[in-house]
Amino acid sequence: MTYGMSGMETAGRQQMADATDTAGTADTAGTADAADTAAGMADAVEEAEKVSADLRDALSAAGVKLPSLGLDAVSWAGTAPFVLVELGRCNVDTARKLAAALRLGTGVHRPDAEA
Repeated sequence: MTYGMSGMETAGRQQMADATDTAGTADTAGTADAADTAAGMADAVEEAEKVSADLRDALSAAGVKLPSLGLDAVSWAGTAPFVLVELGRCNVDTARKLAAALRLGTGVHRPDAEA
């Protein structure tokens, strides 16, 4: 299943490109550090995108769609590569389906829970 990038993911990629451009214009002593930071951020974003896609596919297989699932571009603002996956908001029906899928996957069932 393929999904387009959200506005946050697009903004985050632009921020990475800007960091890479800045690394190219930094003084010689700072160039390696800036390049390492940009490369680390690119690796962190790539990993987060893969995990996000895997989560989206797993949720879809369980009949759950989180409409706001994506990467949190604000978390990319720090100096260390630290990218958060944003689960976002969902309606009550989706939350109920997510809870049921988690209970099913863990084997923990509540007799009063709706499926």
